Amino acid sequence: MDVQLSHSSHVPASSNANDNFWQQLAGKDRHSRRSHPRVHADISVHVLEIEAQPIKLHCRDISFGGLQLRCCPETSQRLLRLKLNACGTQDQPDANSVEGISRMKLEIRLVIDSRVHKIRTLARVAHYVHVPDALPGQEIAIGFQFLGFKDQGQEILIKFVEEHLIPAGF
Repeated sequence: MDVQLSHSSHVPASSNANDNFWQQLAGKDRHSRRSHPRVHADISVHVLEIEAQPIKLHCRDISFGGLQLRCCPETSQRLLRLKLNACGTQDQPDANSVEGISRMKLEIRLVIDSRVHKIRTLARVAHYVHVPDALPGQEIAIGFQFLGFKDQGQEILIKFVEEHLIPAGF
């Protein structure tokens, strides 16, 4: 099944090329990516790429297998430009370079037992959609599938998700 983008009337026409490219990165099978329970998470996530300042995005939800980030259309275009620059092309990449562009390094800040844990992961773009009636700055949803973690990142993520799945006292 192909990924379908839903456009609301407030999305500028100039973002169509950006949307089409993100759709290509996301791949075709949206139904296979929801194999883990998701928890709502209001946490900070930074995309770690070439720039000195990481791009900060809002996390909507997170699971053992991935997360959904929200941003404005301008931030999604900036993120795409960074990835194209990192892969050495300003133009639409060929099919062989799409896999590299769709992978991003993320730093996720999770609070467990009143301590902030920073975990780093490599993740793949799984979906990209416009969200009708979203809060300002959260009009774009980009879903990521985790591909691997540094150090003890996976264990920290599992603890965070499990704590939010099971109510306190159980």
